[in-house]
Amino acid sequence: MKTITIGEKEYQLEFTFEAAEHRGLIQDMFRILSGSYLVRRGSGEARDKDTERMETAASMLDGVAEMISDMPHICRTAFYAGLLEHHRVPENGAAQLMRQYMKEQNLTYMQLYEEIRKCMEDDGFFALSGLTGMLEQMNAAAAQAGKTAQTGKAKKTAARKSRTSAG
Repeated sequence: MKTITIGEKEYQLEFTFEAAEHRGLIQDMFRILSGSYLVRRGSGEARDKDTERMETAASMLDGVAEMISDMPHICRTAFYAGLLEHHRVPENGAAQLMRQYMKEQNLTYMQLYEEIRKCMEDDGFFALSGLTGMLEQMNAAAAQAGKTAQTGKAKKTAARKSRTSAG
């Protein structure tokens, strides 16, 4: 929990049950933490390596641009959700408080996001919401898929060498 002062009044931002039950916040944080902003589906067409690298770099830049453009919305959603545990304010009221806080503290949206993310970590939000567990499962599945792909490549290479030396 983080206590902040806005216009001489104290507010508590806490990211526990109320915040973890806010669907929009969970979706926003999942997109950031999973890196889904940076991953886009390719066209599925066969491409040469240089074209593929350029398309990957362009997709990553597009993803970063999208994440940055979503940051004000993400901060607004998170600020509102963080207030819910102790303060029943309407969303528009929370947005006004957030803007006032940002002005008083001279914060950018990225700086506010970092404050909020740290508070979420401290409050155990990521574990409580299931985001930590889901990301661990995804990472384990990706690691297993990578091992399987490497094993398949090794078998194909061995089969090719076997055919070449036999022929």
